[in-house]
Amino acid sequence: GAWSFVESLTRDCGRDDKSEFVAFIAGKYRQNAHLDLKAINKALKDLTELGNLTKHSGAYANFNGEAIANIMNTAAPVFISLLEEQVSKKSS
Repeated sequence: GAWSFVESLTRDCGRDDKSEFVAFIAGKYRQNAHLDLKAINKALKDLTELGNLTKHSGAYANFNGEAIANIMNTAAPVFISLLEEQVSKKSS
């Protein structure tokens, strides 16, 4: 669910099919000194790895809610910014 949310959100915000959401977010926010991009990028890379393994492996699945909550909390400032951007676009 979390991986799909980030995939969908970043697609709606302009990420193309050829780029991963981690690279999209890193590029979009690289100049933002108010964000801990190192922690956000690590959290999103972890989400990508866990999501891909869970989605594509017949033997592995990750259901660690605490880990997913930490990832989502760490990246929340980016998600909020992306959502605010989308609301602003759709309101105008």
